[in-house]
Amino acid sequence: MLPGDVISSSRSLFVTFESDTSVTASGFEINYSAQEEGESCGNTPTHVGGEKGQIWITWAQYRNNMNCQWQISVDSTKRVHLTFEQFDVEDSNDCANDSVVVTDSHAGDVTYTMCGNNLPGDVTSSDNNLLVVFKTDGSETRRGFLITYTARTIIPVSDVCGHPKIAPKIPERSRGSEVMDHSWPWHVSIILLRYGHVCSGSVLDHQWIVTAAHCVYVWCSRHPMLHSMYTRNNGEYGCCGSVLLVTVRE
Repeated sequence: MLPGDVISSSRSLFVTFESDTSVTASGFEINYSAQEEGESCGNTPTHVGGEKGQIWITWAQYRNNMNCQWQISVDSTKRVHLTFEQFDVEDSNDCANDSVVVTDSHAGDVTYTMCGNNLPGDVTSSDNNLLVVFKTDGSETRRGFLITYTARTIIPVSDVCGHPKIAPKIPERSRGSEVMDHSWPWHVSIILLRYGHVCSGSVLDHQWIVTAAHCVYVWCSRHPMLHSMYTRNNGEYGCCGSVLLVTVRE
């Protein structure tokens, strides 16, 4: 997968490539160019994307009367997450002079307006797009900012325990297979009354738990009295009860 574009915060950028003594691949090719900060400033947004990247305004002294816009778009199944690495923008009441404005149009044009020299908190979009606008007036200037954006996977949450929004794939054979992410979000703790937690498992429905065979094959022969407990997605304990039947398949 191609990484997103990277823009240096100064006139220098150091690239290092390291490899170990195991598997090799075909390598990479990187194109670089000198970019004036004004190239991202105009009446139309500069479109950026990829899994990760940066947007910035010089860490020396930005200019007056700037209007810079970045439209960040990632894969439709993901969300844009912004982390502010450096931030120094002229402070004023309601950020009326210079400002960085992040707009989440999918959430009804919700905006986050920022100025000053305190690092703003992270921002996550409600869909796969965010618009970042930097504007300055004709008075004071500061050093600028550096923002890192990443594409974050959406974790679907179900309100019904044992029924995830991503349906799990049940393998035909008991040898095991790779599962889809977030298709088994509820886990149990298999607890021996005298020894406490011995293994974990996944909730199939209100009666069945799936776990590794060795977790019950040995323990049940020695300690037939087991209890089960599962937790919901938010970490709170859901319910607990005695195990009535254990079935082991090899």
